[in-house]
Amino acid sequence: TLDGTPRTDDFPGLTLTISGTFNSTGGTYAYSFTGTRPNPSPWPASGTWQFDANPNSQIIRLDDGQKINYTLGSNNAQLTLEFNYQGSGFAGGRVEIVNGNWQFVFTK
Repeated sequence: TLDGTPRTDDFPGLTLTISGTFNSTGGTYAYSFTGTRPNPSPWPASGTWQFDANPNSQIIRLDDGQKINYTLGSNNAQLTLEFNYQGSGFAGGRVEIVNGNWQFVFTK
C-alpha cells in the first residue's frame, strides 16, 4: 500500500530474496527482487542493508540510507516492511507516484 491505497496490482509476482550470514556484531546483507516493479519504484531491484540502531525492528538500506521498520509474523511466515519514502524513485519517473508511506507484506 501507499498511504493506505492498495498498490498490489503494481507489483505482480514480486518476490523478495534476502541473503547473507547473520553476524551478531553487525553485518551487511543483500536483497534482490524478482517479478514486476513499477517504474518508478520506491525499491531498487537489488542492494544491501544492515540492521539499524534498533535491530529488533529497523533496518537501513545502504544504497540510499532509507530506514525501514520491520515486523515478523507468527512462525516467521510473514514479513512486513514499512517506510516513508521521500526520494526520486528508482528508474526515473514522476516523484509524486512513489513519495509517501509504504507498507509491503511478504509471506512464505
